[in-house]
Amino acid sequence: MDTDFGPYEMQIKNPKQGLFTIRERPVGATEPGWELAAGFPALWRHKGVRNKLLEACADSRLERRADRGRSDQDSMLARRGRLQLARELGMAPQRVAAVMTENPMLGVRSWTSVLPRNPAPGKNEALCLWLNSTLGLLLRIMHGNRPYLGRSAVPTELARTMPVLDVDRLSPDQLTAAAEVYADLKHRELEGFTVLADDPVRRELNERLCREVLGIDPEIVADITRHLAWEPTLHARH
Repeated sequence: MDTDFGPYEMQIKNPKQGLFTIRERPVGATEPGWELAAGFPALWRHKGVRNKLLEACADSRLERRADRGRSDQDSMLARRGRLQLARELGMAPQRVAAVMTENPMLGVRSWTSVLPRNPAPGKNEALCLWLNSTLGLLLRIMHGNRPYLGRSAVPTELARTMPVLDVDRLSPDQLTAAAEVYADLKHRELEGFTVLADDPVRRELNERLCREVLGIDPEIVADITRHLAWEPTLHARH
């Protein structure tokens, strides 16, 4: 993956070296602007019952530690991004391999912020679609570092070498198409990876990514999806 990444979790919240304190959003908190109060919005936990969409909202906030240098904190905050890669997939309950946020934020613990080196409109959207497509999921599983069923962990070190769509080679028209597909699908609920072949939203994502962005025959990916859906890894319980 030819991109830059946000900081490691320990750089953010480690009790000794971390630059921030993290506060999780209280269960049931609905007041507008909670994630902006006294801190900076962040993504922390990945839960299948909550992370069902391609677009995600902050579930925690970072508060500056008074005993840390403000310039160091500002440098870390400069590494915020809109695209967040899920560090670990529990295949049975989880639904998304990456999400986007409306505004840049840091991914912590369960998420890694992904920062295109040559930013352009549509690049984040194209990567988000790819990572949640059948092709992206297949390559991720093959690249994961867990040998037992039901897990696919991709820490930052592995993310750097994970094969993904080269968005730098997409034309402006392709990037525009990716942004449009993402905008159409971002609020539609995805099913878990266990029903990959039967999920109408995942099917539409695959088809539109192939046809409108990549210009390839969607049936090629549909055939791969049917085969991947039988992979025991997707159905392991944990």
